[in-house]
Amino acid sequence: MKILFNIFKAGVLLLALNTLLLSSELKNPHFILIPKTEDAIINIANELYSKLNIHTYVYVLKSLDGIEYEKYIDSELKEFQNPYVFLFLSIDDKKIDIKSSSDLEEDFDKKGVYWDHIIPLLPAKESEITPQNVSAAVLNGYNEIAYQIAKSKNIELNSVMKNDYEVFTTLLNWAAYLMVGSLIVLLFYSYKKGRNIERSNVEK
Repeated sequence: MKILFNIFKAGVLLLALNTLLLSSELKNPHFILIPKTEDAIINIANELYSKLNIHTYVYVLKSLDGIEYEKYIDSELKEFQNPYVFLFLSIDDKKIDIKSSSDLEEDFDKKGVYWDHIIPLLPAKESEITPQNVSAAVLNGYNEIAYQIAKSKNIELNSVMKNDYEVFTTLLNWAAYLMVGSLIVLLFYSYKKGRNIERSNVEK
């Protein structure tokens, strides 16, 4: 009985692993990404796949070892499963690329992700590049891709972080509601106080 249970357990683990491999592929052969970033990307990728059936491919390399990027990516794209999002970064080749299947091209802003969420977190000097700032840039970029895609489809992903603009807008809205509410209370109080004064003058 114990042997059957172990076989069943192994089968469940194998199925879970296959599901993970089908939903996402994270290539980090030179260990540039720190473990926490890897975990965060996998969590977002799994939720993106479970809720929207979108595959994730994130490649972070130190170098392409002399291989032309176009040749490299052409061979990789053939293996991708649709629909998909792809984020690529090679440090020595100074190459960052974002791709997606055609059905997702209108669901997120590639240029916005590149310029507003990846580039600002990478140092200008190559000597200042570290696993920490590369990890931050890749996670921030991928998080924004997943966030925008989910938002375009009216789906909430629990594993993604809201962008700063969204947080700021939410806080601004709450502040506006609070000010309007306070103004209404103040006007009502002034009105009631004025009525009481009029009533007391009439009684005199």
